[in-house]
Amino acid sequence: APKIKEKNFLSIPDHFRSSYGERVGVISALLITFLASPAPYILSMGVMLQFLFGIDLGISLLISTVFSVVYVWNGGFSAVVKTDILQFILMFAGFFLLVGFSWSNFGSPLELIQSTPGSHLDPFLPMKESDLKHAHQMLDTIHQQFIDVVKAGRGDRLAKDDNLFSGLFWSGEQAVNLGLIDGLANTSTVARDMLGAEDIVDYTPRPNYLDQFAGKLGASISQFVSEKASWSVN
Repeated sequence: APKIKEKNFLSIPDHFRSSYGERVGVISALLITFLASPAPYILSMGVMLQFLFGIDLGISLLISTVFSVVYVWNGGFSAVVKTDILQFILMFAGFFLLVGFSWSNFGSPLELIQSTPGSHLDPFLPMKESDLKHAHQMLDTIHQQFIDVVKAGRGDRLAKDDNLFSGLFWSGEQAVNLGLIDGLANTSTVARDMLGAEDIVDYTPRPNYLDQFAGKLGASISQFVSEKASWSVN
């Protein structure tokens, strides 16, 4: 950092370009772009803008991207360092405020440890038999309530099968044979044939192009980082 400051470089790739040539500078810029992973920061800012102003996520992501590009383009490496310093101050200020708030409301860490039951401090202690019995009784009660509701709703249409309420899951065809459902259909068939609705409107929310681009960008960067991590492990 001191050498970059002395030579008045705007970014780390400028230092590589000055020392090793244009090609190395471009390669270092691409590597730093992937390693720095700007997508999470742009997404975080977009979500914050969406929450504060109630605008669409795609538009807020576009605003965040333009703002970030203009900010870094004009300020260069020093602008990034300044935001890192501000982030460092806010992060540790929040940490100390949280510790102070917890200390004043719940006591010191030593008091919390002393007042906590020993069984809560060791995750490897065996469960009590009474706790297991209580959990099994609760599950049995819920299971029986489920059986009663299904029998009341389906009545004589249910098949006489011992495995019907065993916890197994069934395909659609098997569910018809067991009397769990009356037939197989999709939402359009039910709306037209059973409810008589001619005009059907699909209200399923669909992401716009900006949301799709942001999702693909985040997935690509996540895949790159995971592959890079697997290479380092191997």
